[in-house]
Amino acid sequence: MIKLLGCGLWFTLLQRTSEASRLAMGHSRVMAAANATNFLVTIIAAPLGFYWRGIEGVIWGWTLGNFAAVIVLDMSLTRYGIAAARQDLTKSAYLAALCAAGFALQHFSH
Repeated sequence: MIKLLGCGLWFTLLQRTSEASRLAMGHSRVMAAANATNFLVTIIAAPLGFYWRGIEGVIWGWTLGNFAAVIVLDMSLTRYGIAAARQDLTKSAYLAALCAAGFALQHFSH
C-alpha cells in the first residue's frame, strides 16, 4: 500500500512545484482550476476505485486526481514557454528507473 501512496505523492510533488511557478508569475486562478480539477477527478475516481478494487482503488483514484491537476498546471505553463511537462516526464522517468533498480536489487538479493 505504501508503494501506491508513493505514486500519488509523486504527482502531489509535481503539482506543488508547478503551483509555485504559477504563483511566482502571479497567476493564482490556474492554481484554483488545478485544485478544482483534482477535487472533481478524485471525488469521482476514488469511489469508483473503491467499488472495483477496495482501498487500493481509492488510492488510485486519489492518484488520478493529483495527476489531472499536474496536467492542468503543466498545460498552463506551456502557454508561457515553460517546459514543465517535459521536466516532469524526465524526472518521472528517473524515478521509475530508480524504483525498477530497487525492485531488481530486492528480487536478486533473496
